[in-house]
Amino acid sequence: MEKWILRIVVTAISLLVADLMLSSVAIHGIAAAFWSALILGLVNAFVRPILIVLTLPITVLTFGLFLFIINAVTYALTAAIVPGFEVYGLSGALLGSLVTSIASWILYTLIEKGGN
Repeated sequence: MEKWILRIVVTAISLLVADLMLSSVAIHGIAAAFWSALILGLVNAFVRPILIVLTLPITVLTFGLFLFIINAVTYALTAAIVPGFEVYGLSGALLGSLVTSIASWILYTLIEKGGN
């Protein structure tokens, strides 16, 4: 349970980083960031695998690069569900998902090094 909460906190912080770095992503408040992190986790757990299976042929043809589009779609879907989280355009969703992923990776790396 503790790891799950840590994952939500790290994702919320990463979403706030994306908000600070990109004009195409807007998060209105800390609560919206936490709700967005929770919904993004659920969307990635349940919707993303279905999208991956449905788009497998195009993903194979593009050598996996289509997964970036799937990430952008799940990011935009989360923004459509959560009030206070806005993404402007597909390019904003693509950049937002990239920044959020990189920021999460950096934060997890820092947490793991600090925990040892």
